[in-house]
Amino acid sequence: MWRARRQTELAGQDELVLECEAFLSGEYAQGLRDGDRDVPAWAWLNALAHGNDRQLAALASEEPRHEPASTPADAWQSAMALLAREVQCRVAEGRQTLAELQRRALVPLELDFASRRSWRPTPAMFVGAVRSALHQHRSSHRT
Repeated sequence: MWRARRQTELAGQDELVLECEAFLSGEYAQGLRDGDRDVPAWAWLNALAHGNDRQLAALASEEPRHEPASTPADAWQSAMALLAREVQCRVAEGRQTLAELQRRALVPLELDFASRRSWRPTPAMFVGAVRSALHQHRSSHRT
């Protein structure tokens, strides 16, 4: 009996480790989507807060939509593409690296969003909040 229970615990730990890896690599939202789970707003920010240059480039390469998104996931993907391009522009300005921008602006924002359990922004509200945080960070950042 102990052995069966221990194997179940280990399987749960494996799942936890995989979720932690996905979180720390900026792939948490995609992992939730792949598992047909709801993606909270903070999880969308995870890709920007923890993704690398290659991941941001892939996000940014999404074509902008000129017509209304057909699904909520499409709207979030469009929002993320827009924000990924904005983050890339900020980094290209050369005032800070991606890691610095993530550490100083995006990770704290991700934590703030995650603490708002009942906050259910639309993709447009989310974009506005992230842009505002990026703007505030830029205004307070001195090189």
